[in-house]
Amino acid sequence: MSASRAPQSCQQCRRLKRKCTRELPFCSLCIRLGKACQYTQRSPHSASENAGSIGTSIDSPEAGGALLLARVQRLEGALLSGPSLSSLGSPGQVGHFGNGPGSRSSAASSAGDATPVGPGFGNPNKFPSEYFLDPDFFTPLSADALSLGTPPILSSCLLFLGMDLMPICHTYIATVSRSLSILSPKRLLQDISAIRPSHPDPGFILVLCGIRLLSDTAYAGACAEYKLAKALSSSAENEGIVSLRLIQGLVLLAVYELGHGLCPASYMTIGRAARMAMLMGLHDRQGAPQLFKPADTWTAREEERRAWWAIFTLDRFCNINTESLPLAVPEPSKTFLLPINDLGWSQGDMGTAVPEPAALVSSLTVSDSSAIGRFATTCQAAHLVSHVLQHRASARAAARDVTPPPADDTLRIDEALQLHRTLVALDSRIALGDAPGHDANMEALALVCVARMALYNLYGCNEPDVRSAPGRLRAEAEMQRVSVQGVVEVGSGRAAGLARGSPAGGRAVSPFVLACLYLAATECAWFVREGCGPDMRASLVAVVQALRVLRGSWGAAGTFLELLARDETVAEMFGDVS
Repeated sequence: MSASRAPQSCQQCRRLKRKCTRELPFCSLCIRLGKACQYTQRSPHSASENAGSIGTSIDSPEAGGALLLARVQRLEGALLSGPSLSSLGSPGQVGHFGNGPGSRSSAASSAGDATPVGPGFGNPNKFPSEYFLDPDFFTPLSADALSLGTPPILSSCLLFLGMDLMPICHTYIATVSRSLSILSPKRLLQDISAIRPSHPDPGFILVLCGIRLLSDTAYAGACAEYKLAKALSSSAENEGIVSLRLIQGLVLLAVYELGHGLCPASYMTIGRAARMAMLMGLHDRQGAPQLFKPADTWTAREEERRAWWAIFTLDRFCNINTESLPLAVPEPSKTFLLPINDLGWSQGDMGTAVPEPAALVSSLTVSDSSAIGRFATTCQAAHLVSHVLQHRASARAAARDVTPPPADDTLRIDEALQLHRTLVALDSRIALGDAPGHDANMEALALVCVARMALYNLYGCNEPDVRSAPGRLRAEAEMQRVSVQGVVEVGSGRAAGLARGSPAGGRAVSPFVLACLYLAATECAWFVREGCGPDMRASLVAVVQALRVLRGSWGAAGTFLELLARDETVAEMFGDVS
């Protein structure tokens, strides 16, 4: 009998009374059906008559070789189908994630244990079915109850991360984290130091993969490393893992996808993060069922809030140019708290939390945006983007109505004017780094500018995209006037400032800025065609030059340049801008 075949059927085939193919380490039937395949371990003496089989006595050299070959093949199968983290090798292979002197080898586990190893086996998480079936019987779980698992792709992700993670984490904190601060720097570095080689958190490994992809400009587009991280996220979900770290990892992947124009991957990733966040109840701490018990630390609670705000911001930004797709997360309540001041957050100082009135999402504008912090201002801008999206949807729906009440048109124009005033107020309070002691808040300004252009495009033309009541309303004429002026302000002023503020490129520039620059360029090109002065032409030049620089860091910048190249005005001014 061949040493690569077992002397008898596996336990699954014997139990189901089917013909087993008896391959080692797993039969093909179990692999195809996703069953845990296990062969009965037979003692050497009871199988000594079957020379060359897996139960052969090791007294003879031939039998010993057959036994060794069978065990090697069993180990190879285990590694391919779902390796244990202790089998990843020495520290030289995967850095400080490798085995220590006291770790248990997978070879000993495979050869001597009766625990079955195979496809679909070993999922330690069991999601409580009563959460959906009968919530009255559900009790919130501990925070790490659904965070364990050993996805098959995990070992490859550890190899990708390498030996020393501290440099890339410090790079991330100094660049990407400044525009979308969802990870506590102190907790991040502490968790890296506390990683257990035998049981790392797959969600945290996904976070580290996202950090590396975002921090190193060598990784761009749908590269192999990105596909590896995507495979880990899918594998973790398939194992039933639900955790804050997994949500954070999905957010980082979505930022990477938006920055490189990976569609519809970014839209789908944001949706996955949103579903998991709402499953945990992050969108409504008071009214929604809570999957986990409340976090026992101030830092963890703040990370949960920031993760939800990041998903909300990405979701609204992703839907700026897509009017037919539903939003992934609901609107925040008026009493929902904004993130705390970034200075206290980065230093782990609870004493610098913002005052109560400014911390509420309903406080859209304050006297000084630096008082509530950079990320909180970005969240306020995203909230205004959401209001513009709602207004646009209602205006489009009203335009399809055959006989709208005249009062509805009047109220709609009043709402548009109020949105304009609120956007201008927040715009005037956002610093671009030119004031002493102020840091450039480019992502918040980009969101405000994008929201303004989306609003003005509804009313700025001679024949607006939305319909008013019979006879032009005085308010509609006023809205058309402020829309044209607003486009000029954004195109020749704020967009040009964004373009000048991002000449160095790098991942510190948010993907929000890329979309804002592109939309501003299309508006500038329209004004140049109308012959409306040199300011728009100069702004268009600055924006195109900025996108050319940024395409070395973000692939989406190159895509936007390709789209601009189709514009006759841009092609006439620059030739082939792409």
